[in-house]
Amino acid sequence: MGVYDIDAEEAKTATAVEQGQSVEEFEAQALSADQDDALDLLSFLEQGQSTSEEHSSSERIARMPTLFEDDFAYARIALTKLSHDQA
Repeated sequence: MGVYDIDAEEAKTATAVEQGQSVEEFEAQALSADQDDALDLLSFLEQGQSTSEEHSSSERIARMPTLFEDDFAYARIALTKLSHDQA
């Protein structure tokens, strides 16, 4: 019907009855109004998506902050720590 309020739907139905519309005419009018006012969900969702510059996963990983210069520095410090804990 295009309205989302019980009172408004009743008023719209009452107007159709007062004008002498048949059930088929009223249904056709209500369905055509629904199609005109219907929300196209797919287009709504697509418009919210802005296409940004895509980066590969390795580029994203390469830019991540790190505590160590490289993997070798990490391994050296980890092994040094383990050897001191063992002693």
